[in-house]
Amino acid sequence: MIPVTHNDLHALVRALTKSEKRFFKLQIAPHPKQQELGNLFDYFDKRAILQRSQEEFRPGVRSSQTDKYLLLYEQILKSQRLFYADSIVNFRIKDDIDNLHILYNKGQYKQCFKMLKPLKQTAYDNEKFHFALEILNIEKAMPPIFKNGDGKVAVLEEEERTFLLEENLSRYIALYAEIKHIIKRQLVEPFKLDYKGEYMRILNTPLLQEDGKTLSLKARLLRYKSLALCYTRLGDSANREQTIKECYVLLKQHPFLVTEMPRMYLEVYYNLIHYNLERGACNESEAYLKEFEKIEPRIIQTSIDIASKYESYLLNSQLLLHTELKNAQLLEQIALQVERHLSEHQALISKDDYLVLLFNLINHYIFSGNFAKAKSYNTMMFSLSDKNSRWDAQHYGRLQQLIIFYELNHEPQLHYALNAIHKHHTGTTDVSMTEKLVLQCFTRLVDKADNSKKVFGELYEALNALIKDPHELRINRFYVDFVKYSKKKSEL
Repeated sequence: MIPVTHNDLHALVRALTKSEKRFFKLQIAPHPKQQELGNLFDYFDKRAILQRSQEEFRPGVRSSQTDKYLLLYEQILKSQRLFYADSIVNFRIKDDIDNLHILYNKGQYKQCFKMLKPLKQTAYDNEKFHFALEILNIEKAMPPIFKNGDGKVAVLEEEERTFLLEENLSRYIALYAEIKHIIKRQLVEPFKLDYKGEYMRILNTPLLQEDGKTLSLKARLLRYKSLALCYTRLGDSANREQTIKECYVLLKQHPFLVTEMPRMYLEVYYNLIHYNLERGACNESEAYLKEFEKIEPRIIQTSIDIASKYESYLLNSQLLLHTELKNAQLLEQIALQVERHLSEHQALISKDDYLVLLFNLINHYIFSGNFAKAKSYNTMMFSLSDKNSRWDAQHYGRLQQLIIFYELNHEPQLHYALNAIHKHHTGTTDVSMTEKLVLQCFTRLVDKADNSKKVFGELYEALNALIKDPHELRINRFYVDFVKYSKKKSEL
């Protein structure tokens, strides 16, 4: 067993759901050291709730209690195995394979043989090819008396087919990971590479060119999702919609894929909601959101990471949709839920999800007129940002600052924000016309060269003509809606 530190236990306890914690307490009840384990668990549990990060955690337990940490760590892992023993296929198959090994080692070949076929079928049904290969290894070693006819040859042929299935799936997993890596790099360093060329290169790979290259349902789902990601980054709306819907249909038709790939299941819903929002189809977006809200709890309760991802996606989708539907009363409730989620789960939410939620919350407070709150969250966003953070959140966060500082009459900060944006634009070729017009507008406002109503009126007219370009429309709708803001200011 690995050496266990304070932070190891802190991180593990923090990752448990409420149901898992309750189960742990029940599971250790008969243990001779139940009281000590329970007290130590409660100690770490309280800090898992109160502390926002491992770095802030300052242990108050003596280092001489290392053995107790190890015992608690082992008991938590044991309770996790028992908790999911019946509900997760991985655990069930692994337990049965262990039983199979025991029976084989004890020479109980007849019982082994009875277990082999149904266990192997379960592995194939859930496309657990690595488990199927392990079962086949035991089958190969079985005495000839328990095989029919040319059993050895048949097992070897089956093993070869299963190797091909596993290899094919591994290639799609690797390709999908490569695309995700490129997207992550683009979000952080958008001007570093020819990203369009990278996505086109990937689209032309044989794995994505032909559907017949996929040998399993998991591989097919990964192919559609890979295509959808490439089409999204290339701005190909028609193909993006088609491939996301292919993912959706596949997941609906084969429920085991949902259990096996819950993160992708959440992403597909999130993509459908946002795709329809982008094209202004609020009714369709709302229909997918209602389905998303009714996802079976068992899907999102398998890990705290999935549960946190689900809540982040759900709140962000609700915030954006009801902004489009102009449902002010409901928006206030959602905004409070977002605040609570960000506060309570900061250490669990991925940085990208956190920044996106924070960015959209700032937009909500800007357009609801609560500029003080918008400022506090904008400050928080920049305190969390670093060189590995999403470029767009940082970039458009600076544009948010222009509105915030202007509305709060913070002229020094407004000057600073303008200078920061100008400095950031130096050497950058990919600057949208929306940004150029907005910078001109606020520069004129700072210089007090013209009447503010006139300046905003001119900005509104220029932007209104500009949003015929899909790229400029997307900036104004899904980053900062300067069309809406300038229109409102010009009418005051």
